Amino acid sequence: PTATQAALLVQEIDPTIGSPGRVPSEVGSIDHVAAALAGAVAGAVSIAAGLARPLQGRLMDRRGLVRLNAFCGIVHPAALIAIVAVSVDDGSHVLLLVLGVVAGLALPPVSTAMRVAWGEAAGEGDRTAAYSMVYLIQELSLLVAPLIFAALTAASSASAGLVAVAALSAVGTI
Repeated sequence: PTATQAALLVQEIDPTIGSPGRVPSEVGSIDHVAAALAGAVAGAVSIAAGLARPLQGRLMDRRGLVRLNAFCGIVHPAALIAIVAVSVDDGSHVLLLVLGVVAGLALPPVSTAMRVAWGEAAGEGDRTAAYSMVYLIQELSLLVAPLIFAALTAASSASAGLVAVAALSAVGTI
């Protein structure tokens, strides 16, 4: 994929980055193979994340939040950055799909982890307020991450935007 196609791939990879499938008018014509590949990688991320959630829940129960978040906070952003590197370098389509699966399997269960941690930390009377704060933080991240991505994409490139958001994901998870 070209840099433009990589930008499309970036938009498809992580739903917190922007609206998948919406392409700015200045992008021009789209290579349908690249768009299909971007969709396939995004699908691989989503399916793998869905399959990983029950296992992640079990790991949280058995090994605790810290270890799982540390692992996911490193592997997920690394996989996203690797997707950018491989796509910009016109790399293997199979490798992009494998990296998508890795990114999905390691998608940090931040929302679940926050609910568990804050639920345990809050007293019985404060639990509703704690859960409200969890949802507020989640909504703010869903609003702010696309703005950061858009600003970095406008100032530099979509690849730079995804790398920055991946780095913020690592910091926020760990």
